Amino acid sequence: MKRLSIKNGSSILPSVPERFWVAAWTLGVVAIIGLGCSPFGPPAPVARTPLSVAPSPTSTFTPTAITSPTLELTPLLAATPVTTPTAVSLVQATPSPVIPAGGIVYAVSPNVNRVGWVRSGEDGNHFGDSYFHVGFLGGNIYHGAIQFDISFIPPGSSIHYAALELVGLSGETLGSGGSWHVRLLEEDIDADWPFHDYGTIREAPVAQTLSPTLGISDLAENELNAFVFNAGQRAILESRLEGGLVSFRMDGPSSGADNLFTWDTGYGLGSLGKTPILRLAVTSPLLTPTSPAGTRIAARVPETPTPTFVIVTSTPTPETVFTAAAIAATAAYQATTVGTPTNTPSNWITPIVVTNTPTPENEATATYMVAWLTAAAIATGTATPTPRHMWTATPTATPTDTPVYIPLEEITPTPTTPAPTSTPTAIPTVLMGKIAFLTDRDGDTAVYIMNPDGSGLARLTNRWTYDVANIQDMISPDGQNRVLVQNIQNVPQLIMQPLYDGYSWRITYSAFACYHPSWSPDGEYIAFVSQSGGHWEWSDPNDDAVRRLRGMGDTINDDIYLKPIHGVGFQRLTDNQWESDKHPSWSPDNRQIVFCSNRETGHSQIWMMNADGSDPRNLSNDPYNNWDPVWIKRPELLKALP
Repeated sequence: MKRLSIKNGSSILPSVPERFWVAAWTLGVVAIIGLGCSPFGPPAPVARTPLSVAPSPTSTFTPTAITSPTLELTPLLAATPVTTPTAVSLVQATPSPVIPAGGIVYAVSPNVNRVGWVRSGEDGNHFGDSYFHVGFLGGNIYHGAIQFDISFIPPGSSIHYAALELVGLSGETLGSGGSWHVRLLEEDIDADWPFHDYGTIREAPVAQTLSPTLGISDLAENELNAFVFNAGQRAILESRLEGGLVSFRMDGPSSGADNLFTWDTGYGLGSLGKTPILRLAVTSPLLTPTSPAGTRIAARVPETPTPTFVIVTSTPTPETVFTAAAIAATAAYQATTVGTPTNTPSNWITPIVVTNTPTPENEATATYMVAWLTAAAIATGTATPTPRHMWTATPTATPTDTPVYIPLEEITPTPTTPAPTSTPTAIPTVLMGKIAFLTDRDGDTAVYIMNPDGSGLARLTNRWTYDVANIQDMISPDGQNRVLVQNIQNVPQLIMQPLYDGYSWRITYSAFACYHPSWSPDGEYIAFVSQSGGHWEWSDPNDDAVRRLRGMGDTINDDIYLKPIHGVGFQRLTDNQWESDKHPSWSPDNRQIVFCSNRETGHSQIWMMNADGSDPRNLSNDPYNNWDPVWIKRPELLKALP
C-alpha cells in the first residue's frame, strides 16, 4: 500500500536506500543516548525545569459525548448584506442577499467526531483526524465527510444565506485536471454519523450538489473555498431544522493517476486550526415584524416581566405599653422634622410562613374536615387565594445514605442524580477491583462499573471515585512521584515529577505524541499511549522525515506501549492499522491491562489484554460508546498534591 504523505510544504518520502542509511545513522546515535529516552533518574540540576500538566492530544477516534457546536453569533442591527469574513484573506464567498434587521449570522463548526475522511477498502472512518482528504491515491478513493449540528436554530426559522467554507491544507499529491464536488446528503444518513464507514457514506443518496465545482486552479494551501447555497438548497436546510442535523460528502477524482487534495478539519496535530464553517444568516419565528412609520423592522416580542419582590420584616410588636408610647413619640417627632414616611413600594412584602394542613389520620377525620370547610364557606364565603408573600414551611428532610452504585437491571429509563452524601473518607470497599469507565448508554455521559469479566454492569451514583482512581493511576505506588503530560514543541510527552520538590524531567523523547500514562502496581512499568508507530529514532517534531510520517494520517495511530522504570527502550503492546487503542489501566495483580479501542466494531469499547499484549478481548461488546476505563485498586484517598 502506498503511504500517504500530506503535510504543508513537505516532499514525497525519500527513496528506500536513502531512508535506510538515514535510519541506520540515526539508530547509531540513538543507541548512544539510550534509544530516545532517559532512565528513571533526574538529569543534571541545570536541566531541571518546573513543568505543568497539559491535556491529552486529539486523536483519530474520539468517543466522547457529543457536545454543543461552537458558534459565532453576530446580531444584524440594520439591513446588511452578509459576506464571508476576511480572517483568511483569500477567496471570498459570493455576497448574500440583504438580511432583515434583527437577523443573526451563525458560524457553525463540526464536532471533532463528525469531520474527517473515509477510504475505499477499509472499515471504519478517520473522523477526528487533522485531514479532510478528497481524491484518488495509491489505488484508493478518498471522500471527505462532515456533519453539522444545527439543532439550536428553532424549526420554522428562515435561512436567508448559507455557505459551507473549507480551508485548504495540502496539495502535495495533486495531479493534473480533475474536479471536486460538495454533496448535500439526504437526511437518512444523519443518524449514527460517527460510526459510518466508506461504503455507507459513498452510497448515501445525494439531495443536492453545491456550487461551485472546483478545479485544480481553485485548490491551494490556506485557500478558502466557499460553497454558497441557492434558494432551493436553503429550503432543504430549513426542512432539516426539525431534525437538527445536516451532512455533506465531498467527491473528487476516483480513478487514474494519483490526484488528491486535503482540506483542514481544525483538529489534531497536523491542523492549522482552520475548522470548516457552515455560515447561516437566520431570522427566527421569535422575531415579530412591526410597522412603525410605514417600515417593516424585525423586533422581538416583549415578554411580561417577572416581578421581583423585596422581602422585609414587620416592625416588632412593643413588649410593654411604655415601649409603645416611646415609639409613638419618636414617630411624631420625625413627622414634624423630616415629614411623614413615604408609602411602602408595592413589591415590598412581609413573609408569612404557614404549615401544610395535616393529612387526616383516618376516614372519620377526613369527613369532619370536609364538613367543616363546607360550613366555613357558607358562613364566611370561599377562601381567598393564597397571598404572594405566604410561604409553606417545608420540614428539613432527613438525609439518607446514597447507594454507591445502581445495578443495570434497577436503573430507571430516566436516571436521576441522588442527593450528595457526607464527605467520603475512603474509596468504598465494594468498588475495589472493579473497572470503571465512561459511556453514553444513558444518552449523556455517565460512569459505569463492571467486573473484570464484563459482568455486574452498574451505574455509579457519584463519579468522584472514578476521578480519584484516574489520578491514582499516574502516581507511583510508593507515593513519591507522578507522571504528567507536558506539551514540548507542541507535542505531548511524558514527564516525571517528584511530589515534594517540584522539579521534573522527561521520560519520553519522541517526535510523536505520548500520553495517558498508567503506573503498574508493582512500580516497575508505565503503560502509555503513543502515536509514534514505533518510530522512536526521531525526537525532533520538526524533522522533515517526521513531518512526512505525521502527514500519513492512516499509518500513525494510537497504540499502547510499556516504559520500564529501571531501563531504556519501549515495549509495544498493540500494533494497529486504522484502529486506536487508548487509556490503559493496570489490574491490581500487574497481570492484565484494560483499555478502550475502536477495533472490530468501529466504535469505542472496553477491552482487556495480558500485560505482554497477548489475548485481547472485548469486555463491553455493546452498541454504545464506552471509553477511558480505569481499574479501581487503591482504597486510600489522595493527599493534597503540590
